[in-house]
Amino acid sequence: MTDHNHYGGDPESLLSVSYPNAQLSDLVLTIENRRRLWNVVMEQRQWDKITFHGLQPVRRLLFTGPPGTGKTSTAQALAGELGVPLYTVRLDLLTTHPKDEGEAEFRQVLDTLMQTYGVFVFDGVAEFTEDNRWILVMLQQFLMQDTSKSVIIVASNRPRLLDGVIFEQCDRIVNFGLPTSDEARAIIEGQLAMFDLRNISWASVLTAADGLSHAEISTVAGSVAEHVMLTNAPVSWARHLTAELGRARQ
Repeated sequence: MTDHNHYGGDPESLLSVSYPNAQLSDLVLTIENRRRLWNVVMEQRQWDKITFHGLQPVRRLLFTGPPGTGKTSTAQALAGELGVPLYTVRLDLLTTHPKDEGEAEFRQVLDTLMQTYGVFVFDGVAEFTEDNRWILVMLQQFLMQDTSKSVIIVASNRPRLLDGVIFEQCDRIVNFGLPTSDEARAIIEGQLAMFDLRNISWASVLTAADGLSHAEISTVAGSVAEHVMLTNAPVSWARHLTAELGRARQ
């Protein structure tokens, strides 16, 4: 169970904090992404040993990829692995603020983050107009000045719109793509783990899942599982999943 508290008590607050218990093993990840993320966890756990030898652990990450491909759930799993809070900063909310008000609120949030240890996610990093590019400038300054142990994640669906300075300040880029057929099957099997799927015909199911995100496939499979449990009726898994995945495209 994850508890949520919002900075300032506002559900639309710029900063929110949660306490995930997710693990990386819960996620369907590419082999390369799993390796990179485990390295981050292990380096955090061996911080003193690494810094004793004059090295700096990897802790600034740029997450890129389409919506629903696992950026948020991966940040939650990193926080869960490390046993620390997950702080999420909704940068998109700043675009609706007058500059002076927004700068003051963002500065207050950054000052709070610099005094604590956790996983920080700067979300909603998308297209900024000339009127609100100050948001990126303040984020760049924070990345350059922060000397904490915290894991910092900049999450973007459109990385081409980011300034080069942000790329330069990130230690690793982790790309999240749409799931392969094997990954789609793993997502579905994970959601339907309580059922016997040995006789399912996967071809039509995976064809229907092609092009959908991790989140979309997971939601469909979870809904099918709930329906089967509630109705307790016989089900043709392939037909039911194929139909529901097809609806998710519409």
